[in-house]
Amino acid sequence: IEYSYVIESSYAVIDNIILQYDIPILNIDVALINERYRYELNLNPRATYIPKIEKTEGKRSYTTTTKTRSGIYVTSTEYERRTYDRKIKITSIKGSNVPPLISEPMAGNINNYRSEIIVELVKATKDVNGGLALNDWETITNSIMLNKNFGNQLKTTVFNQDVESTIKKIKTDLEKMKFIFHFVKQKVKWNGKYGKYTRNGVEEAYKIGSGDVAEINLLLTSMLKSAGLEAYPVLVSTKNNGIPFYPTKDGFNYVIAGVKKGNETYLLDATEKYTAINILPN
Repeated sequence: IEYSYVIESSYAVIDNIILQYDIPILNIDVALINERYRYELNLNPRATYIPKIEKTEGKRSYTTTTKTRSGIYVTSTEYERRTYDRKIKITSIKGSNVPPLISEPMAGNINNYRSEIIVELVKATKDVNGGLALNDWETITNSIMLNKNFGNQLKTTVFNQDVESTIKKIKTDLEKMKFIFHFVKQKVKWNGKYGKYTRNGVEEAYKIGSGDVAEINLLLTSMLKSAGLEAYPVLVSTKNNGIPFYPTKDGFNYVIAGVKKGNETYLLDATEKYTAINILPN
């Protein structure tokens, strides 16, 4: 079977380019063409098959048509045609005799071993508004924290009047952590939805007693910080989502709470009723 297709998109984000399937591939030839954006292409480090990658430059011609009018009053309309060239960047990905990816028992998520090109937007050129440089973990972390559905959710104080007086009576940080962890698990039930960003917000989840992963665990983190603990949100990826090998915002689909106490780091996930500290659900 032989087939070919072209994907044209007005969006800056490009899906990962899959090169290996559960059947063998005789030849594969992919061309990534872009004008305005710069991408970082990364290979899956766990894959055993490595394709050939070449980068070149070319040009694409465009023709524009504009209207010109003469006289004080509009008496005639003429059309002016102008042709210009624009530089384009071409990335060629070629492979031959690509072996099939065979699933084995106890291998976990088989996609973690698939040969693919991980495409990450690095920076847009100056003629594109809103270009972002997302090529390091620090920049990505700051970008996520600035999102109103993530960082702002840690500022909530909706729970103060319910637990503030009780927390003040608890003497040790470990006991405070245990109390808050148990309180959140009882107060807000998980609605089964994943994600690192909140949908309705932490305050709404607290009021109705139900929320997604982000709403529950960002609420937990906020309460821990309010109690004077050194607490942070921790981004993770579920098994089905795969392992983010390179700096990326899209590689994470889950958030939990982390508490630092001396040389110890405690991980907490309040979405499941019967979990314990440092015991995370699937």
